[in-house]
Amino acid sequence: MLKLLIRILSINGLIIIMLSPIAIAGSGTMNINWSCSQKTVGMQFMGQMPLHILGTFHCIERGSIMGEKVTSASSCVYNGIMNPSTQTMSFTATCRSYHDKENALFMRVISSFKPMDQKGIGKVTVMGGTGKYKGASGSGTMNWNAGPDDPNDPSIGSNWGKTSVKLTLP
Repeated sequence: MLKLLIRILSINGLIIIMLSPIAIAGSGTMNINWSCSQKTVGMQFMGQMPLHILGTFHCIERGSIMGEKVTSASSCVYNGIMNPSTQTMSFTATCRSYHDKENALFMRVISSFKPMDQKGIGKVTVMGGTGKYKGASGSGTMNWNAGPDDPNDPSIGSNWGKTSVKLTLP
């Protein structure tokens, strides 16, 4: 009787582990809503036009990763380079989305937009991770919205949006 109970509990435990969305390798989706504070730390101008901008984002994120509800934060650095002939900004950000001390995802976002655009779509690439996200890969889109700048310090702004990625874990 004890052996049967142990066998049943073992099988149930194995089923639970196998059905856990993060416990096994595979692919799924990551859908994250985020809100960020932005700090521009450097700019180079040609007249009134910014040619090159550098800065940081600090974000709060809520959503799901492979079916698991997550709340996380991220820290990003960004770089924007203006093409004066087309007046289009090429933007790249590299982010570390940390879920706790051991688990983080590393992502890169690229987007192109006009300086006065208030929303857009970027491409997201998952470059890896730590802990349960070690070896993660994937790609998708980021829909972004520009928020207001701080009226007392225009180097501080806000952004929000949604990231959707097809994620693969080894």
